[in-house]
Amino acid sequence: MLRLLPGIPVSLRSTLFEPFTTLGKAGGTGLGLAIVRQIVEAHGGRVDCTSSEAGTRFSLLLPQRLPAQVMPEAADVGTLSSV
Repeated sequence: MLRLLPGIPVSLRSTLFEPFTTLGKAGGTGLGLAIVRQIVEAHGGRVDCTSSEAGTRFSLLLPQRLPAQVMPEAADVGTLSSV
């Protein structure tokens, strides 16, 4: 059964990816989307959210390869050195 939920309130959209932003879900901490954003951005990507009364869509965009400037050690992946 497909259940459509209302979108995210306009008042929360600007802080949606900030820690402790929550809609008051029982047992929720408001950390989930903040953690998602941190991980995605650490890998050179971005997370976007579009929301309306019909529902909400989250998009994760990640690069196919990790840019060396984001994580310099990524440039050395595949290089083995002997000790």
